[in-house]
Formats: sequence, C-alpha cells, structure tokens
Amino acid sequence: MLVEPGGKDALKALSEIKNPSSTQSLIRKTPTKVRNALSTASIPAGALLGFVLTPSSQLIFNTVGAGISGILSTVGKSKLESISAEAAKPAISQLLLDDIDPQTKQFQSSVQELQTKVQTLAEEYKVQIDKGDFQILAMDIYTKYLVAMCKNPFCKTTELKELENLRTVLQLQSLDIGEAHWNAATEFYRSTCLFTPEEELQDDGHPDRMSLDKLLWLSSRSIKSADSVSSSSEDNKNAVGEEGGAYVFEMSRIAKVMNVNFPDEVNERLQHIAEPFYERALKSTRANWKWELFLRKCWIVQDIPLGLMITQNRRCIWLVIRQKLKVC
Repeated sequence: MLVEPGGKDALKALSEIKNPSSTQSLIRKTPTKVRNALSTASIPAGALLGFVLTPSSQLIFNTVGAGISGILSTVGKSKLESISAEAAKPAISQLLLDDIDPQTKQFQSSVQELQTKVQTLAEEYKVQIDKGDFQILAMDIYTKYLVAMCKNPFCKTTELKELENLRTVLQLQSLDIGEAHWNAATEFYRSTCLFTPEEELQDDGHPDRMSLDKLLWLSSRSIKSADSVSSSSEDNKNAVGEEGGAYVFEMSRIAKVMNVNFPDEVNERLQHIAEPFYERALKSTRANWKWELFLRKCWIVQDIPLGLMITQNRRCIWLVIRQKLKVC
C-alpha cells in the first residue's frame, strides 16, 4: 500500500541521522546523569569515573568507562556541550515522532504536555534555551517538517492544525515562523527547479507546481495564525489584501524566492487552492438546509428536538424518519 508523504517523514529522517560522529552517537546513548556530570568542568576525571561507575558491574565499567574516557580525552567542556546540543535534534525528533497518531497524524498527547517534554529533553542535552540555541534547533525541525509536508501536492485543512500544534510544541513565535517558512520556500523551490523546468511550473496542474502552491498556502495561513497569536492589532485582518505589515513582509520575501509576483499572483494562487474548500463547505450547507426542510415536513405534528436530529448521522436520521412516516 502506498503511503502519502507527510511531515512525519522529516521527523523520521532527523531521528536517523546518517553517519553521526562517534562522539555524538555516544552522547545520545549516555544516561542523562552521566551527561550532566561530564558537563561539570570542576569535577576531575578520576573522581567522576569513581562516582559514576562504583559499584557498577564489570560490563558497565568497560562500556561506560571507555566511553567517558574517550570523550574526556578528545573534547573539552564547551565542545562537549556543543556536540550534546546537536545530538538533541534527533532525540527531540524521535520524541515527536513517537507521539504522532498514525491514523490522524496529530499528536496524541496534549500540546502543553508535549511542549514540557520537549523542553525537558532539550535541557537534558544542555541546549541553551536562554541564548537562542533551542530556537534555532526548533526552527530547523519545523522547516524540514514543512518541506516534507509539501512533497504531497494535495492540500488538507488538517495539515494547518499539524503545523499549528508543532509551532506551539516547539515554542516558535511569529518571527520564527516567518523565517522558517522562508527557509522552507528557499530550499523547496531550489530543489524543485533542479528537476522541473520553469516552463512546466507554469502549468497549475503539474504536481510540482501544486506543491509550490501548497507551500504558499500553508505559509499564508500559518503566518496569519502565528501573527494573530502574537498580536491583537486591528491591522491584522484575515481577508486577502487587508493584511498587516508583518504578513506583507513575510509573504513578499517568500514569493520572491519562489519567483512569484506579490501580491497579485500570490493571491491568485491562494484563491485557486481555497476555491475547492469553499465549494465543499457550500455544498454541505445546502445539504443541511435541504435536510432541515425535509425534517420539518416529517415532524410537522411531532414534538421532536429538530436541532438534535439534524446533527446526527444521516443514516440514523433516515431510519428514524422511516419510523415516523408510519405514524404520520
């Protein structure tokens, strides 16, 4: 069975870093308490080994002891913290990947709970959150997730929720989101043009063109969402063409790297993607309206909670209608 590409593919790739350095690989396998002790420069190596390894078994002594000796002999404290921070990226990616429901593709844990787990894991790997190291790491994970999501050219509204949850879990602000989407646009457009000529990208039915348009659509909606969270200004409208300065700035530079004219061509492409969603919503509204008229005729002499019945599954409604028609 074919599996649609999605954002979780990026998490899987990040969690399986190819050819990691021996030191970085060892750090990922080193217990948290040992990593914390190693980062304390004031503890002599001999005392550290004695503290950690006693009363460990011979096997643990040979394994962990050899690893600690190797680390202490090849890297200093600052270098060790740098390598440990880099090892945090695959660890966090694996944490996020394990929490994704394979069916809904949404996180199973609450966003707040997962946010706490990610921050705790980052601190265990000595990522300096207050100095912006975690911000850079989080933006890279988000960027790669977005690029992997756009490899599937078909747009889904659930993907907007995926990005929103990921943004919250990684504690990214509106400026971070704008930068991440610009990075994704730069990377994705460049890689697309390597295999697809510009002429073919003018065809709005070409899969690569659809993927690029999807990236524009996700960027537009995500930047709006992030900007609305960080600001309550009246200038931040939802209608296309009435956006605030932050939206105009971010979308104009994204459009520039994708060789798309802003705002006219960008709005045209966004409208092309939005139309099917509007049509489906309109059809659903019309269908509900017809059901309501039909139900009112059936229950004209019956005291039935109509609103409740309309919200139920249509098959159940039909079965109830058949029963009531025998009475009417």
